[in-house]
Amino acid sequence: MLEYSKDGITVAVYLDTRRKRNDGRCPLKIRVTYARKCAYYPTGKSLTSAEWEALPRTKTKEATATRRDIENSYNHIRKIVEDLAMQGAFSL
Repeated sequence: MLEYSKDGITVAVYLDTRRKRNDGRCPLKIRVTYARKCAYYPTGKSLTSAEWEALPRTKTKEATATRRDIENSYNHIRKIVEDLAMQGAFSL
């Protein structure tokens, strides 16, 4: 869905299927990878695998709102990562 990569730093949206909830949904997280180490940041959203696969194509109000919230979280973290990388101060 969303992915950014530069200078060995990758920022991507990730469906964490390792942490299934009782209702079958999995949390969506923003994954930041650097030097083969990952940090995960929660978005506060959770989806089933089927909803995750359909999210880019679905045009319902709920899916559009979810997509917008995910993009806002992603863009916020990406901006911070870019700023830190530009200053040479990025680390996990």
